[in-house]
Amino acid sequence: MSKDETKEIRRIKELYGNKMGNFCKNKLQKVTEKGEGLLLKTLSEKFGPNKFLHDDLESQELLDDFVEYIENLAGIEVPDIIETQKTVRELFDEIGYDFYECHTEEDIQSFRKYYDRRGEEYKEYHNGIPRYVGEELCTFSGGRLASHHVFWVVKRGAENIKRKENPKRQDEYGTSVMSIQFTREGHKLSIKNRYNHGLEKENPDETFNSDVDRINPGLSGAFAREYGLTYEKKKNAFESGKPFLGYIKAKDGKLYKVNSFLGSIYFCPDNVIIKEGEAIKLDKSRYIVMDGYIYDKVEAKMINYETPPELRDCFVDGFQDLDKRIKDEDGKEYKTTFNEQKNKETGVRTITITPPKKEPIIIEIDKYGRIISYSNPNITKIGSNFMRFCETLKKIDLPNVTEIGDDFIGFGSSLESINMPKVKTIGNNFLSTLFGNDTLKELRLPELESVGSSFLASNTVIETIDLPNLKHVGTFFLGSSLRQKKEENDNSPTYEEEKMVANNKKLKIVNTPKLEDIEILQKIKEILILNNPEIRKEIESPTLTSEIGKEVESPVPAPEIKIQNIEKKEKKSFIKNLRIYQFIKKKIALYKNRKKLKIKEGEEYVEEVGNNRRR
Repeated sequence: MSKDETKEIRRIKELYGNKMGNFCKNKLQKVTEKGEGLLLKTLSEKFGPNKFLHDDLESQELLDDFVEYIENLAGIEVPDIIETQKTVRELFDEIGYDFYECHTEEDIQSFRKYYDRRGEEYKEYHNGIPRYVGEELCTFSGGRLASHHVFWVVKRGAENIKRKENPKRQDEYGTSVMSIQFTREGHKLSIKNRYNHGLEKENPDETFNSDVDRINPGLSGAFAREYGLTYEKKKNAFESGKPFLGYIKAKDGKLYKVNSFLGSIYFCPDNVIIKEGEAIKLDKSRYIVMDGYIYDKVEAKMINYETPPELRDCFVDGFQDLDKRIKDEDGKEYKTTFNEQKNKETGVRTITITPPKKEPIIIEIDKYGRIISYSNPNITKIGSNFMRFCETLKKIDLPNVTEIGDDFIGFGSSLESINMPKVKTIGNNFLSTLFGNDTLKELRLPELESVGSSFLASNTVIETIDLPNLKHVGTFFLGSSLRQKKEENDNSPTYEEEKMVANNKKLKIVNTPKLEDIEILQKIKEILILNNPEIRKEIESPTLTSEIGKEVESPVPAPEIKIQNIEKKEKKSFIKNLRIYQFIKKKIALYKNRKKLKIKEGEEYVEEVGNNRRR
């Protein structure tokens, strides 16, 4: 810790983390100069304690907005025009940019070389309206100079700066080439990003919030002096009401980070729970808040926090009788033991709860307070809604479970490993999140005999499904009949179709030799016609012949058939006896980002809460 740090900065680091403390020290000096304690008071009145505040502001490109917001709250006025004697060119030069003013259409077209067209055709039409699918600016379509003053700035070495795999509006590539445009009437300013419509979330026309002073302070004054161009600055995000994703405002006026939520109840860092807008803080020495569960270390109880009856999570059933004491024949008493360890590097906490005379239950919680791993060898039967909303769960180990109810980890979009070697029956909606699981690559359930509907409906990466004793399945097995109503003449795959396991081209092995009934997989053509020779595989199914292949107009010969455990021999049994993995006929572009959803909270709307979605 630096010796020149004030008591105020040290306290900010305790509440909001080292990054936030250092940022405040360097960027909010105007506030600290007004008096000791003002910065901490202002910050703590608007933001609940949260050591991830800096990272979240940075990821959403809100650090500049945050500085303006805190300065305004502290009574520091930010002028609309920052005066300077330097020229526009000089101000850009000192931060490594070359500045250009465009006088002709030829000048504008000279910058076209910096933009990725993504193929020869960069424009498509939807309902008669042009939609730009590449990254060229519409400015290149011509005629812009009639309505705008057009300037360009190019970072020196821009041609060597590579685009990022996950583009952010203000990353190095996005800001390496920018078009700065003022309307001739009203001087409305727009700063256009190099990614343009390659950005999936941010508005490419509002780079640096369309404020040149955020590129380099003084540029507003230089443009006003040299070109007579002044503009009205936009309010910062916090004053304009722009959502701060992953946060909720409580009735106390503070913004709290949301780790997870269930209905209108939000679980936040620092053991804070927000219910009906009220922020409730639980004693950290007694309680552990993890997703929607609370463990009471004093009473040795795991509870669902005020969960509606219809959403009751049977996870807590695996922690029955923890408060009991058991004596053996010699009079020795056994009681539940508790142990907690924290990895200082990752922030992951490992909690071990050992019931009297039973095996240890182990839970791993990430730095945000979300469950990422769960192991319990003591339970044999699981009811419905088990860990249904644990979206960050990566690993589950239930070695003695034989029966599972409905909605097992229904929103488990992060699951990577499942160990349930004894399970025989599974209910509906097993790992069936419509948002898709893009992490589970292998599923082996050696004793499984029967599953309900929507079994493993959504997964784009799974390669092996080994269910050697499976006999009965419900509808939508592997999501194979999942459909969403489309507009007329719209042949594009829906989001749900893209996530279907049955449409997963990475799937290599499906082993279900005892399967007796499948009431889905209706489109046989899509199942048989495997146009990609690299993935055309042997199909195992009873009584399938070349005659049936012709019957469904397959353009390729029927593959070799392995006949196992045949119980029905007529041709019509093909649909109900199909043991197959299905591939789509053409390559489709999978969504990399989930659709934004809106959730209602205390006083505002939040579009998305971290990796969580509306229940």
